[in-house]
Amino acid sequence: AKINLEKGDIESLKESEKLLKKAAKRFDYAQYALGDIYTDKESPLYQMKKGIKWLEQARDNGNEYASYKLGKIYSDIHSEYYDLNKAISYLEGSTENNHVKELLGKCYLKLPEKEQQWKGVDILRAAMEKGVSESTQYVLGKYLAYQGEQKSEIKEGMQMLTELAENNHEYAQVSLGIFYMKKEPGEQNFEPALQSRGGCKNAPVPGRRGTPGAPLLLQGRWPSAR
Repeated sequence: AKINLEKGDIESLKESEKLLKKAAKRFDYAQYALGDIYTDKESPLYQMKKGIKWLEQARDNGNEYASYKLGKIYSDIHSEYYDLNKAISYLEGSTENNHVKELLGKCYLKLPEKEQQWKGVDILRAAMEKGVSESTQYVLGKYLAYQGEQKSEIKEGMQMLTELAENNHEYAQVSLGIFYMKKEPGEQNFEPALQSRGGCKNAPVPGRRGTPGAPLLLQGRWPSAR
């Protein structure tokens, strides 16, 4: 039977739930699908704890989609389930999937230990070889540009940000502007900072939603990067 997972269709969802529970006795993807429905906050069947149990069962049966979903749940800083170490433990065994690699690397970058952060850098570099989302390239580029310990690392990060900025990635444009403006007096380079705007007059400052970044840059009052 065709399963209709339309969010607003409660009857269809309940019918899907019954069919998936039958299939879940044999198939890990059905276990994952149940977990996905129960952990969807917009679903009428939303039950996070129940969903996590199904996802864990699917993950134990080798389902990488479930590993990724669990990693997302536990790496969401706005969630009551936020637990980076737990997220990493779910993601570690599924690093053949590039989406999992991206999320795993980002989790490591959020840890307080510098050694762990650089492990995240290595994971994201490996993911870059297979192609990553712009958001991942931005996270890695910004980390290297701001936290790089060697000139080559800073240059690598700047190249990533520049590539994104040239494609009108607003946060990359702003981060480049901040980078040039944060140099010591006499070493500041205002021209690249202004050019990094890319014509984006209302680009928000990373970490500060809604802040009109570019006009502040033009006025020489660029906020400090977080």
